[in-house]
Amino acid sequence: MKKLLVKISILIGIVAVPLLLCLFFLPDPKSRKGLDGALIDKHILLEKSKPATIILIGGSNAGMGFKTQIMKDSLKLPVINAAVSGWFGLKFIINDVKTYIKKNDLIVLCVPYTSFENTTDNDFIGNSLLVPVLFDVSPKAIINLDYPEFKRIAPFIAPYILAKIKQVFIKDEFDGIYRRDGFNQDGDFTAHYSLIRTLKLKPQPKCLGSEGLNSKVIPFLVNFKQYVIAKGATFVILPPSIQSASFNNQVFIINKIDSALKVNNLAFISPTLRYKFEDRYLYDFIYHLNSEGAELNTRLAITDLLKVKAVKKMKSDDTIQRQFHIHRVQ
Repeated sequence: MKKLLVKISILIGIVAVPLLLCLFFLPDPKSRKGLDGALIDKHILLEKSKPATIILIGGSNAGMGFKTQIMKDSLKLPVINAAVSGWFGLKFIINDVKTYIKKNDLIVLCVPYTSFENTTDNDFIGNSLLVPVLFDVSPKAIINLDYPEFKRIAPFIAPYILAKIKQVFIKDEFDGIYRRDGFNQDGDFTAHYSLIRTLKLKPQPKCLGSEGLNSKVIPFLVNFKQYVIAKGATFVILPPSIQSASFNNQVFIINKIDSALKVNNLAFISPTLRYKFEDRYLYDFIYHLNSEGAELNTRLAITDLLKVKAVKKMKSDDTIQRQFHIHRVQ
């Protein structure tokens, strides 16, 4: 019996070791060229950022929802769009940005309303798209992984290894617009600006009145806000831009989210109604804005951010510093 167990262990090792080597060391060029790879560039932007920077975080809704240059020009402050794929999950999105937060930064969270709902844990914990991120694009992010997250992605690890091996023999290139090079130097996704939507967008269905919130989300955001404050920075939540028809159908759960945030001192910095968008401002999804929509959303956000105390202080400090610099030069 003992000999049999030894042989089985050796056999498992012969199979497992090469697979683990492929998992950790075999390159994944497809992921690095896709949206996942944009995380590398976002990290570079964050690493180079100076204190007192506005950092936009969220899913693809935020990545496609702002024209950062307009925001920088209007606010006269540094702004970075660090938004990534919503499929990474709210937990990953927030944990990933933690180490880059500096004193006097303003962290602006803008995620779809689905991130707060209890319909699925995917929007909070993430799904299979986290696997290439953790094992190729940004391996250091593994330290932020807890048991529930690992349990969620574990079934996707073996298929991912096989996909990586397949790429060695069969090149699998992207043929769509959702690529790493679709982002500009500020972190905004702009590859679709010249394209026209050809399909009619289907609104989300009407709420039944029984929809609820994911019990993990609000406590997680409360803890994150405390973390940000401890770093000497500020955390606010901006309502996501959403298709008007979907907003109307989902108003029950949206109001529930709004109330829960207020109770926990995490209120949206603006009424949710303000960010309803007609279809002409949307691209291919109810949360994805086209160029015109992104500009409108940016100008709405600028108006709302100007009311935030931290922004007023950042602008005041920046003015003082510039005046001091001019005085020194003279």
